[in-house]
Amino acid sequence: MFRRKNISPLYSIIIIITLTAAFLHTLWRINQRITFPEDSYILIETAPESLNNPAIKNTASVLFSLIRHATNTIDIETSYITASMTKLAGLLLNKANHGCRVRIVLADNTAARQGIAALGIGGQKNISVYYKNIAPLGTRSYGALHCKLCIIDSAHVLVGSANYSIPGMYNNREMNLYCNNSNFVRIFVTLFNADCNNEHDQIADMFGTIDSSASIPSIPMQNRWLILETAPDKWNSMAIPDQEKILPLLLARATNNIVMALYDFTAGTGTLPIQNALITAAARGVSVKLLLDKNALYTHGNRNPKQTLLRPLQEAGIDLRSINLSQSAIAGPACMHAKYIVIDNYLLWLSTGNITYSSLYENREYGVVLIDRTNAYYAHTVFTQDWKSEYSHRIMTNQKDAILNIQ
Repeated sequence: MFRRKNISPLYSIIIIITLTAAFLHTLWRINQRITFPEDSYILIETAPESLNNPAIKNTASVLFSLIRHATNTIDIETSYITASMTKLAGLLLNKANHGCRVRIVLADNTAARQGIAALGIGGQKNISVYYKNIAPLGTRSYGALHCKLCIIDSAHVLVGSANYSIPGMYNNREMNLYCNNSNFVRIFVTLFNADCNNEHDQIADMFGTIDSSASIPSIPMQNRWLILETAPDKWNSMAIPDQEKILPLLLARATNNIVMALYDFTAGTGTLPIQNALITAAARGVSVKLLLDKNALYTHGNRNPKQTLLRPLQEAGIDLRSINLSQSAIAGPACMHAKYIVIDNYLLWLSTGNITYSSLYENREYGVVLIDRTNAYYAHTVFTQDWKSEYSHRIMTNQKDAILNIQ
């Protein structure tokens, strides 16, 4: 005979509290999940707190929710993951320990390798890290893997400007796109697998080839979207339209207004078709506004003003402003790092890369064109907010080609 043990009231209370806490924690985890309807195309932003738009979900919360609820696969392609991304590392390790296959494709550089080493996610069970040096694959041999892409369970895509860093997740102005359209996701899965396994010759076999120099109406828009790429010569699939060929065609369609927000826009033969398309649009009466990060007013290294780019644009009647988000009331560095264009309030181009020679010809970059008034409206709203903010200043070039910032 077993004698029934008496349980003290205090012990019973402890058990009840423990079970209740576990139940509430489960409910909290469920509520942390961010879900979207089927066939969704949703803008996702990073913004300093003073510029945060409550109507737009933020990058960190969406990314972490997607990873937290992954069941089979997590694929990430980005330049680097910084050592400060400990929460992301913890989520990836947890999912890998529960059987998820995690693949991470990074640029082959010291920063990328140091980040993985510091986070302790290299060489772990179910986690594979691939470092890609794509510079030798291009014409000028200085391209880099610069895209920012996450694919969850081959069913969800998050792509855009945000790096996997604290500024990219919380401080900068970033613009990303979430999508769960099956055809949209399938293309990105194919591109990721090609980059991961060096199988780019198979992409054309899957999707065929297209003439990127053709006019926009003849380009096969999938419903209301088109995926673009930048790739070095030996990675170019010939099946995905090239960004440098499509962008001037998009700008040529403008009849009313163009707004552009970029981290960087450089002058040169590679970007001249885009520069000329903007000047031509302004000449036919289109309102054109260009917002750049403050650092983009100067060339990298020698800090010389970019008057060769800005003077012709200004003389064409294009409104130019720079934004200095390091002035915003946040902890840590911040910048305008988004890369997007809104045309006539219905067409949106969003990219992982800037308008520079490397971003248009040499790097691995992804871009998306959306014909979508809702997302175009949200992007235009964000642009207007930044354009009119206290951190934004008018750009003028004087007779001596010196760049002036005017309040």
